[in-house]
Amino acid sequence: MNRLNDAPIDADFDDFSYRPAHCEMGKQRDGPSEGGAAFTKLVCIRNQLTFVEEWAEISANEFEDRFVKILKAWFDLFANTAIIAQKSCLRALVQPAKFDDSRDFLGDRIMNVGALMQNTFKSMPFRVGFTFTCLRQTRGYKLFIDTTVNSWRDNRTVWVQVEGTYPMEKPINASNPEIAKFPFEDCRSFLESEVISFLNQFDNGDQSGVGGG
Repeated sequence: MNRLNDAPIDADFDDFSYRPAHCEMGKQRDGPSEGGAAFTKLVCIRNQLTFVEEWAEISANEFEDRFVKILKAWFDLFANTAIIAQKSCLRALVQPAKFDDSRDFLGDRIMNVGALMQNTFKSMPFRVGFTFTCLRQTRGYKLFIDTTVNSWRDNRTVWVQVEGTYPMEKPINASNPEIAKFPFEDCRSFLESEVISFLNQFDNGDQSGVGGG
């Protein structure tokens, strides 16, 4: 833990818990009121290492640099380990410019099922959304992307999650921890250039709120 809090990582963890097969370090942070609790967390469970910035105020580039540094510290301690599969997940809150209710935007404007849902439920339900999965060939590997688009709990914004999974053809080890950022960059590109662009086709307004996790 102290090594992660030292420069150049400077993770600032102040909470540590350990149980057999489970190690967790964290830091509570101030977060936006429209979201939820903001925190940084690093979890090691058996053969999985997970780094999370929830409602992060850092940029996606800063998040990317930080988890690569954490991996370098990991390989300094466990040089003979390797990573053969990886997941990256990014979430964003975006607000339609021409719709006050995101359920109208998703249900009526995009999916054209609003009238049917109104007839079925008498009033628009709390959450409206859709999911889809696609495959992208990028940087020599196959990236499996699961995307979820839902109305958010304030009913004005749209919640988007993009999760990418790929079985790495070239394992990450102590000699190449920097390649861990590639799936994250590809998921971020998919979120910004394809998912947000898709939503913009139905709403010609400014979009904001892209973050990483």
